[in-house]
Amino acid sequence: MSGSRARWAIAVGAVVLAVAHQDWWLWEDRTLVFGFVPSGLFYHGCYALVAAGFWWLAMRVAWPGTVMDGLDAEAASGAQEQASGSDAASTGGPQ
Repeated sequence: MSGSRARWAIAVGAVVLAVAHQDWWLWEDRTLVFGFVPSGLFYHGCYALVAAGFWWLAMRVAWPGTVMDGLDAEAASGAQEQASGSDAASTGGPQ
């Protein structure tokens, strides 16, 4: 999916999630799902799973790869410094 198209899909999905979160149609529903879970609670449990999946997908599609590359490089250089002990020596900590 192209960048501009992905941004629009994420924006539309966010609006749909915001509207779906306002479950006014279940406010007076006394139906029990599985015999003990109120329908509004069940709806919000399912909503939470859908929202988590949507935002995970949005992150995978829209997150810039350069940010993660920079973090990976910093983590690798930090691990090398710790292994050599130069970090503890430079801070005056125990060696």
